[in-house]
Amino acid sequence: MSTILIILAVGVVLGVLYVCFVPTGKSPITGLWSTLPTKQEYLQAHPAEVSPTGSPQCFHCHSSETLDVGLARFTDFRRTIICSKCKNQLWREQD
Repeated sequence: MSTILIILAVGVVLGVLYVCFVPTGKSPITGLWSTLPTKQEYLQAHPAEVSPTGSPQCFHCHSSETLDVGLARFTDFRRTIICSKCKNQLWREQD
């Protein structure tokens, strides 16, 4: 009886680890990220938001300072670029 419980517990733990750590692309976070424009799409949608130095600016507050943050964690290859002043999401990148 205890062997069956151990096997069942190991199966549950492995299932939880799979759900938590294997990216499937079906996460709500991934869905929201994929709706953000790419950098090229952002620049095409907001052509006036380019600073004199050529860097993109936020179309909300016109700041040219941005933050590059990982989608799920700091080292995530899916990146969201946000305005460092007003914290609006601007575009997405994928390393």
